[in-house]
Amino acid sequence: MPTDYTIDARGRAKGSASVWSNPFTLGAGDKFRPGWFVFDPIARGMAANTTYEYEVVTKDAAGKELNHTAGSFTVGDANSVSALQAYKGAPVVVHFNSVAPSTATTMRAEGQVSILFV
Repeated sequence: MPTDYTIDARGRAKGSASVWSNPFTLGAGDKFRPGWFVFDPIARGMAANTTYEYEVVTKDAAGKELNHTAGSFTVGDANSVSALQAYKGAPVVVHFNSVAPSTATTMRAEGQVSILFV
């Protein structure tokens, strides 16, 4: 197993608004190297014959994110694994209605979060 980087993953039922699973780090019992990884989804709490979307984050030894990708697969169907795509979180908009109008402003962080004070 490589020691110069780690792979963290999380998943949820595809097409749902359900909460993402807690991230898990691939480790003992899992196999990975640059370009591929293997893990046991049942051992990670995923149900057989269920389609999941998942995120994979690769970090270097210092914890710096190297890559963030996403894909989908059906547990028990090796032919269902999609090609990984670059992952970018969806924008989130939050409205605060109790702020005085004189303080109305919009903030943006890395193009991912917009907060509008109205």
